[in-house]
Amino acid sequence: MVRTNDDENIKHATLLKKQRSEKEKELANCRRRFATGQFVDEDLYRETVTGLQEEIAAIDAELENYKEELSNLDRKIRDILVTCSKLSVLWRDSDLETRQRIQKLTFPHGIF
Repeated sequence: MVRTNDDENIKHATLLKKQRSEKEKELANCRRRFATGQFVDEDLYRETVTGLQEEIAAIDAELENYKEELSNLDRKIRDILVTCSKLSVLWRDSDLETRQRIQKLTFPHGIF
């Protein structure tokens, strides 16, 4: 389920990445325990590892849904370029507040 709000998408993708990282740590821990003989049964080990790998794959699949939603850099760059190319028109046709915002964006340290 891809949400429409960018902030929510970012938060959910971050949560998914954290869950994936935790599952990878569990998987590494299982492998380490098996290698040192701490895992009791090989069948149980394989079942556990397979389950963790499936959970990681499911998280990866859900993260793919957010990849396109969060990767709108090209569209944002295009929008910014269009806006920047119209700064003189925006300045001329805008009210005082908008002009001040344009000035602060263009000259963040002020004009001396």
